[in-house]
Amino acid sequence: MGIRNTTRSIFKAAMISLLFTAIVASLTGLIVNQRFASIELDGEKLRIEPKPTRIYDAQGNKMAEFEKDRKEMTPYSEIPKEIIEGVVATEDREFFNHAGVNVRTIFRAVLVDLRSGSFEQGGSTVTQQLAKGIYLNPGKTLDRKIQEAVYATAIEKEYSKQDIIAFYLNHNFYGQRAYGVKNAIKTYFGMTIEEFEKQDKIDRIARSALLAGIPQSPSVLNPYANKEQAMQRRNTVLTNMYVRGYITREEYEAAKTKDFLVLQQPKIADDEQIHYPEYVHYVLSEASKILDMPIEEVMYSGVTLYTSFEPEVYKAMRQHMSDSSLYPTNPAGDDQKIQGASVFVNPQNGEIYAMTGSRDEITQFLSFNRSFQAKRGPGSSFKPIMDYGPALETGKWNPYSTVQCQSSFGTYFVKDHNCSGSKSMAEALRLSNNGPAVWMLQQVGINYARAYVKRLGIELTDNDIYLPIALGGLEYGVTPLEMADAYQVFANGGKRAEAHTIRRMVNYLDEVVYEPEQPKQVIRAEAADQMKSMLRSVVTNGTGRNAEVPGYKISGKTGTNENPSGHGNKDIWFAGFTDNMVGIVWMGFDNADSRHYIPSGQTSYIAAKMFGEIAKDTLKILPKAKITAKQSNVDKISIELFRNTEGDQVTVKWEDKPGLKYEIRRNDAIIGDSLDGSYTDTNVKAEKTYTYQVVGFNEKTGEKVLESNKSSIQLPKVEVKPAVDEKPAVDEKPAVEETPPATKEEDDATEQRPPTKEETPQTEAPKQSETQPQKETETDSPKTTTPSTGDATGADSKGTDLKGTEQKDNGTKEGTTQTETGQTPSNGDNNSQNQKVTEPQPKTETNNL
Repeated sequence: MGIRNTTRSIFKAAMISLLFTAIVASLTGLIVNQRFASIELDGEKLRIEPKPTRIYDAQGNKMAEFEKDRKEMTPYSEIPKEIIEGVVATEDREFFNHAGVNVRTIFRAVLVDLRSGSFEQGGSTVTQQLAKGIYLNPGKTLDRKIQEAVYATAIEKEYSKQDIIAFYLNHNFYGQRAYGVKNAIKTYFGMTIEEFEKQDKIDRIARSALLAGIPQSPSVLNPYANKEQAMQRRNTVLTNMYVRGYITREEYEAAKTKDFLVLQQPKIADDEQIHYPEYVHYVLSEASKILDMPIEEVMYSGVTLYTSFEPEVYKAMRQHMSDSSLYPTNPAGDDQKIQGASVFVNPQNGEIYAMTGSRDEITQFLSFNRSFQAKRGPGSSFKPIMDYGPALETGKWNPYSTVQCQSSFGTYFVKDHNCSGSKSMAEALRLSNNGPAVWMLQQVGINYARAYVKRLGIELTDNDIYLPIALGGLEYGVTPLEMADAYQVFANGGKRAEAHTIRRMVNYLDEVVYEPEQPKQVIRAEAADQMKSMLRSVVTNGTGRNAEVPGYKISGKTGTNENPSGHGNKDIWFAGFTDNMVGIVWMGFDNADSRHYIPSGQTSYIAAKMFGEIAKDTLKILPKAKITAKQSNVDKISIELFRNTEGDQVTVKWEDKPGLKYEIRRNDAIIGDSLDGSYTDTNVKAEKTYTYQVVGFNEKTGEKVLESNKSSIQLPKVEVKPAVDEKPAVDEKPAVEETPPATKEEDDATEQRPPTKEETPQTEAPKQSETQPQKETETDSPKTTTPSTGDATGADSKGTDLKGTEQKDNGTKEGTTQTETGQTPSNGDNNSQNQKVTEPQPKTETNNL
C-alpha cells in the first residue's frame, strides 16, 4: 500500500512538473514571438573593433586614453576548441541544439525564484548572456528576462552558432584589464593564440578551463585575486568537460593536477596615456557605478567621458598640499608623515573642480585615494549638517534662538571650556560649543536629523543613532568628498546635485548614455541662507579665521577629532565655501597611535589655513577657467576631403605637425586617430553627406593644441553601367553651403519649487543610551555644435578622386541637464525612541572647534 501511494505521488509530481513546464514554455514562446515581430536587431553592436575609452577635462584636453589591442575580434576558426568546449560545458550545455532559449533551464530557474521570491536565478543561455551584455541594462526582473529571450531569438535567426560563440568570447571581460579571449591568453599566459595551440594538450586543457571559468565573476575568480576560488572554478569546468565527453578520464585527472600555469604577474601592456591619474581614477569609479561594471571593464568599454576637471585648480591644490610648512608637526619625529586630502566642488551644479588624496603627488594609477576612499571622524565640522541644519529646516528655530549650554545628557557627558547658561544658536556655532550642539540634536530628534543628513548625500549606519553623532562621533566617519557634497546646500540656496565629475558620457556608438541631473531643492532656501550667515561669522570672528580670503565672503566650519589613544588629535578638518566653490581640507595620520598624532595645540586652525591658501588661488583661477572654456587658444588648420571613384570611402588630408596625435571626427563623433596628415574613412555610404573635422593633441601632455575647420562632402549615387571605353572624367568639387553654427552657452539656472511641508519634530528628552561611539574633541586655538551640413552636393564622376570644400567653424557644445524638486522627509521620532536605557560607564566629550 505504501509503495503504491509513493508511486502515485511521484507520478502526480511528475505530471504537475510537465504541465508547469508546458505552461512556462507556451507563455514564454507567446510573449517572445509577439515582441520578436517588432524588434530590429542592430548587428553593429555585436562586431568587435578596438574602441578607445577617452577622458577629457573641462577645457577639452585629453586626460586619459585606454586603447590598443584590448578588445579585438578573434574569429571562431582561431579560438582554441578547448576554450569553446569549457564554456559550452559549463555555461550552456545545449548551446548547439537550442534556438536561443532553453525552456528547461528557465523552468529550473523559475522554481528556485518562486521559492526565494526573487529573480536571482539566471537560467540564461550563452546567446541570452550575449544579448544581455550588448543590448540590455543590468538587472534581474521578469521583463528583462523576456527581453533577453527576444533578443537571443533574433540573434539566433541572424547568425550561426559559430558566430554567436565567437561574439560571446570576444565580448567577455576576464579581469586584469583583459578584454576578449585573445587578450586574456596574452594577459594570463604571455602567449599568442598560435603559441597557445602548440603547447602540450594537458596544459592547454587546464589553461582553457581556467579562462572558461573566469567571466562569471572576473574580480573574484581570477588566480591573482583569489587562488582558492579560482582553482575551485577551474576544476568545476574540467569536471563539466569530462561529463560532457569533451575530454577523457585520463586527461581530466592529469589536468586537475596542474597548477594555474599563469605568469607570475599578469602581462598588462603599459600603453595607457594618463594625465592626473588620481582624478582619472575617480572618473572611472563614477562611471563604474553608472554603468554597473568594474572599473577595469569601463577602461576598455569604448565610452568617451567629458568631465569638469580644472587643471589649474588641481595645480594650485597640489602646490599647497605638498607644502610641509602648512602641516602640523609629527611628535614622533620619524619618517611617517601627517597626510592630507582636499576636494573642491562647484555648488551651482555639483561638478568637482579638482581633488587630491595625498600630501605627496599620486603617480600610481588606481592607488588608494583618501579624498574619496578614506572615512574619518569629522568632529565639529559635522555640527552644521547634523545639529543646526536640521533645526533651521524645521522652521521652529533660527540663528537667534536660545540654546542651552547643557553638559549632562543622562549618562553621556560633554565638556565646554567657554559655555554656561544659554546663548544664541549663532554664537554657539561661532565658538563651536559642544553642549548646545548635543542639546539641539536632542530637541530636533535623531531620526529627523538622520533623514536631513541623507538628503545632503551622507548615508549613516544603523549604529549612528546615539547623541555623540552631534559632535561627529560616527561609526565609520565620512570622506572629504562626502563632506564637500553635503556642504553644497549651504552655498547654493538649499539646492544640491550629487557631486560628480562626468558632464556627459558617450558610448562607442556615439550615443549619449548619461548626463547628470541639475541641482534639486533639498532643504529650504531660507534655512540654507541662515546657515551660510552663521558660518560666515565662524570665519570672520570664530574658530575659522585662518580661512579668510581678502575680497571674498568665505563661510565655513572647523572640525577636530580626538585620538583614541588619549594623545592629541587624530583628524583635523575645515569645510569652507563661497557661492561658486565648496572646499574641504582634511589632515591626519593614516594610523594614529600613542606616538603618531596631531599635537593638542595644533588643531583645525591649521586645516583652515591650508583651505585659505588653496581657496585664494582657486578663486582667482575659476573665472579664467570659464573664459578659457569658450575662448581657448588653439591653432586653426584647414582640411581637404577626397572621395574615391566608387564613392565608398573618403580621405581626409591636412598639414601634419610633429609631436601631435590627431582625432578625426565625422558629424561631431570621433571615428579614429592618426599620427600623420591623413585618414581614410571606409565606413561611408553613397548619396550621404558627411562633415569632418580634425583635432590635434600634444602626445605627451594630452593638451588640445590644434583644431581644423569643418568640411562637408556628399557622396554621389553609384550607377552600374556596361563596360565601355571611356575617357577619364574631369575632377570636380562638390558644392558646399557653409553656415557657421551658433555657440550654446551653459545655463546653470534651475527651477526652484516651494519646499514640501515638514512636520515639527518632537522635543521630548531622550532615554539614556547604552553605548556611545568614540568621542571626538577639538581644542580652541589662535586665530558642438550642429555639424555644418547645409545642402552639400557633389558631382558624380568616375576614374579620379573628388575633392571636398572646407568650412570654418569655431562653435562649442555643452551638455544640458534637467531640474526637479527633491522631497524632504517627514519629522522623525524624538531621539528618546532611539536610545538604549542602560550604560555601564558614563562618557565625557570635550570641546570641539
